[in-house]
Amino acid sequence: MSDPTSPYSEEHEIFRRTVRSFLARELTPHIEAWEEQRIPDRSFWRRAGEAGILGAGLPVEYGGPGGDFLDDAFTRIGLIYRDEYFHVQLSQSA
Repeated sequence: MSDPTSPYSEEHEIFRRTVRSFLARELTPHIEAWEEQRIPDRSFWRRAGEAGILGAGLPVEYGGPGGDFLDDAFTRIGLIYRDEYFHVQLSQSA
């Protein structure tokens, strides 16, 4: 059941959970190696596209899934959060 005071729809919440789950599964385990490479493997971006989290706000007529600005924002926020978390972990362990 969604929170009536939330600005997000149930679809937004589902997509947000999808992004978080995808990043935890596909990004977090590899982040140290990719930091050393200074770029994620191309396969990560392909899997992100297959999962529907890249270009989430693109209209269907342009090949996107037809999401909105918030869907794009959830992907960007998720990537930023994972990146910041990684850097905080490194600084705390040094």
